[in-house]
Amino acid sequence: ILAAEYVLGTLGDAERAEFLERLNLDPDLRYRVGHWQDLLTSIDRVTSEPTSCNEAVGVGPSPDLWDAINARITAPELTDTVSVRAAEGSWRRIGPGVQIKTLHVHKAERVHSFLLRLAPGSSLPAHAHQQAEECLVLEGEIDIGARRFGVGDFHLALAGSHHPVIRSEHGALIYLRAERRGALSWLLSMLGSH
Repeated sequence: ILAAEYVLGTLGDAERAEFLERLNLDPDLRYRVGHWQDLLTSIDRVTSEPTSCNEAVGVGPSPDLWDAINARITAPELTDTVSVRAAEGSWRRIGPGVQIKTLHVHKAERVHSFLLRLAPGSSLPAHAHQQAEECLVLEGEIDIGARRFGVGDFHLALAGSHHPVIRSEHGALIYLRAERRGALSWLLSMLGSH
C-alpha cells in the first residue's frame, strides 16, 4: 500500500522521507514501486515507463498521469445506461455454425439487441418480420438473397417484410436489434436449438 501511496504522491513529508530511505535499500520495494508506476501509467498511456528503478526514486506522478488519474476518479457514473464490454457476456451455440450473444432485452419495446456470429458456410433460414429488424455487419460479409453486405453496411427489414435465406460464405459478425418474440423464436426453431 505504501508503494501505491508513494507513486500517487499521497505520503506526507515525513512518511515520504522514511519511504525514500527504505526504497534505496529494498529491491522488493523498488519492484513494487515500478509495478504501481506501470499500472498507473497504463491508465491512459499518457506517460512513458521509467527506464530504471533509480529514475523512479524520488519522482512523483507526472502532471499528465495526475490528470489521467483525476479523470478516472472524477468521471461521472453512467447512470441509466447499459454497457457490455467485448469480454463480457457469453456466446451460446444456437445452430450449426451460429452463435448468439445477447446484449440487452428491451422488454417494453418487445425487442432485443444481440450479436450473431456466423461461421464460414453457415446460414440463417428464410423468415418473416412482424416488427422492424435492424442489422449492422461488424465483421465479414453476409448475403441476403442476391445482395451482399460487408463491414459497416446497415440493413433494415421493415415490419411485414420477408427475408430470404441469409448466408455467410467466409463468416461474419453481425449486430441485430429485432423483435424479441419471433426473431429469436424463429431462429431457435429453424436452427433446431432449444
